[in-house]
Amino acid sequence: METEKKKRGRPPKRKAMEFEGMTYEGAINNALDKEVAAELDDTLAHKSEDELTDDERKYLKRKREKKSYTLNVRFTESEMQDIIAKCEQYGYKNKTEYIRDCVRARVDLTPERSEIAECNRLMKRIGANINQILVRLYSQVISMPRILPR
Repeated sequence: METEKKKRGRPPKRKAMEFEGMTYEGAINNALDKEVAAELDDTLAHKSEDELTDDERKYLKRKREKKSYTLNVRFTESEMQDIIAKCEQYGYKNKTEYIRDCVRARVDLTPERSEIAECNRLMKRIGANINQILVRLYSQVISMPRILPR
């Protein structure tokens, strides 16, 4: 009976298929993201520095930058399960990429005051229109002769 000598160190990396463990939607989203990123990179490669917008400059700068800072964040068990589920759904290979993209999305939860003021102004106008309709309706109902049942 031959005995194999046990190798020391890390076990060899298991090569996984690109879409292994992803949902169908996640695999599609992952493929689309890669396609869009490739098209964007190709388009930006042919543009001169003068033609780039601010967002395009930020995108190119972010691609060239080395990630040198770390941030430790603690999550509850349910929050972590939600993050893992979203990673699988959207086709992220690791949680860091997903969280980094969430941060970059810049979700602003505080609405702008001007938008609220505009909404309030429009709602007041709608209320005034409804009041005018009711005034006319009641004035016509009062002026109509009543027919009493016999």
